[in-house]
Amino acid sequence: MNKNSNFDERQKQIRGSVFQTGYVFLALFFLVDAMVKQSGHVWADYADMAMIGIMASVTFCSIILIIKNSYAGTSPAKWQLLVFLITVASVLSIVFGANDLPQYGYLTDGHITDASRTLIIGLLLFIIAAVYWIKQAVAKLTE
Repeated sequence: MNKNSNFDERQKQIRGSVFQTGYVFLALFFLVDAMVKQSGHVWADYADMAMIGIMASVTFCSIILIIKNSYAGTSPAKWQLLVFLITVASVLSIVFGANDLPQYGYLTDGHITDASRTLIIGLLLFIIAAVYWIKQAVAKLTE
């Protein structure tokens, strides 16, 4: 990693391990998707499936990194604005996705709709933000 990195040695080791696990998670996601498609059920085209798989893997990795205090480096206060923006973006995605679901539904011709995609991404981002804010609140209570 970069010498000017914002992570100490312990955090760098944890991040490397978590990213390896994230790649395995993503590979398993693609494997399960291939098995589902092989059985005749197509739930998303390749671009949607890849985007959702990558977002799910990022969410998985982010949660572990947050829990292990390796998400924001040695100065987590710098990340609060970014996580706040992620929180706002996720809430907006959830609202817009949920608002469009009655009109467009979850699936059209066996593929997820734009409303479903927006809702899924919003929920995954919200999970990251919620875990981050909960971890920050717990850290303040234990100070």
